[in-house]
Amino acid sequence: VDTSTIGTYTISYDATGFLGIHAPTVTRTVNVVAGGGGHRSGTLDVHSVVYGGTMKPGDFKFIFEGGTQNFDASGTNEYERSVGNYTITPMPVDGYVVAESGDCDPTGLITVEPGVVKTCVITNTVNGWQGGEATQPEQPAGTAPQGSTGTGEQPAGAGGSGSGTGTGTLIVQQTIVGASASYGQFSVTVGSQSQPFGQTGSISLDEVPGRYLVTSHPAVGFSSVLAGDCLPTGDVTITSGETATCSITSTLIPVETPTPSATPPPVVYTPTPTPVVSESPSVSPSPSETPSDLTGNISQGFLSQFWSWLSGLFH
Repeated sequence: VDTSTIGTYTISYDATGFLGIHAPTVTRTVNVVAGGGGHRSGTLDVHSVVYGGTMKPGDFKFIFEGGTQNFDASGTNEYERSVGNYTITPMPVDGYVVAESGDCDPTGLITVEPGVVKTCVITNTVNGWQGGEATQPEQPAGTAPQGSTGTGEQPAGAGGSGSGTGTGTLIVQQTIVGASASYGQFSVTVGSQSQPFGQTGSISLDEVPGRYLVTSHPAVGFSSVLAGDCLPTGDVTITSGETATCSITSTLIPVETPTPSATPPPVVYTPTPTPVVSESPSVSPSPSETPSDLTGNISQGFLSQFWSWLSGLFH
């Protein structure tokens, strides 16, 4: 059975045992369908288109599978990949607004299917572009470039609505919390254009459709948070004929007053009195006996013993 070709097949087989006995013939119908297996793949093309300016399609870069990719000189890169979801992220260039279209969604997500060619179109439009023919990669004769109408008009969602001059509106509103600061102390950058807020705290801009970065510049001592159609990172997508509104809330950062440390009580030093040792009264030595006294004592003792001895003789 040719399993590489979809279709219905009939197969028959028989068998002979080791004793030479034939088994009955068996017939089966087999259907070969698409899918199955772990080696399915498809083709992913990343295509560069430029409107205005002096840069060529091959001058731009994008991020794919975690690495930075340079466009080929033709402006088209081709990848053979397994079936699944992938993300293509353009690398912005100062002075240009970038957008993604084709088989990529606005976030750059693209799904590869088995045996199918999917194309992600990255369009870079110079700021202030007023229409005209796009700079396209080289294409085979008689074919229109990917992402182009074939008439030099800009594709919808990549800088115009098809007329080459379509724009969208971006409104940025500033709110101040915690202090009576003036709006003129705050400013905002959209893409590469920076300007302060007016007295109303609101700015309205007409921009070429695409993805923009809104950056808040609060007054000193304030912190800002972006919301509305802006992501917290400031990313916003402008669509032709539509209005996107970003809100910026700037809050005064509280200043912590240090708590004074308690004054320690004064240290009072009380000296320990040194004990006074009284001197013992001196003992006067006994008067020594004079030699004459000593002689008298000896004489009296001798005489007493002598008379005692004599008395014992006569008794």
